[in-house]
Amino acid sequence: MDVTELLRRLAEIEWTWTPDGVRSALAGAGWAPAGAAGSRCTYRLGDRSLDTYADGDRVVRAEVTLAASWPDPDDEYQDDLIDEYYRLWEEAAEAAEPVLGKPSFNDGFGNDGFPSDQNAGWATVWPRDTARIMITQVHEGKELPFRLLVVCAPPCPRE
Repeated sequence: MDVTELLRRLAEIEWTWTPDGVRSALAGAGWAPAGAAGSRCTYRLGDRSLDTYADGDRVVRAEVTLAASWPDPDDEYQDDLIDEYYRLWEEAAEAAEPVLGKPSFNDGFGNDGFPSDQNAGWATVWPRDTARIMITQVHEGKELPFRLLVVCAPPCPRE
């Protein structure tokens, strides 16, 4: 499943941000449960997996990894991966526009409007009635992978 088809499917979901609501919404969209560990539940659809994360009785996010690369431990600065994942983020955001329209935000961490609940370097955001759909570029630490994600999260009250 290509990224545009994935985004189209996620945009069609009427999200209810409880564990039962998300499970039901994902099942209705064809995602099959594939396992759970702690607050994370994993679902599969074709060659894609989607992880949801709960905080108590609320699901706070659903994410699909589009790409992931482990950094070279001998490369202190990781310039090549930084450039590659920035390019991947730009390409994914551009590919999403015909499906989702013009984003409400498309920039890096620290810029006005960056989603405060996201731990990412770069984010593109499309608000919907029941969710925010985002493409994010994440690198959470030197020993962790660079990741390009599609994230669905509850709408922000100010959106």
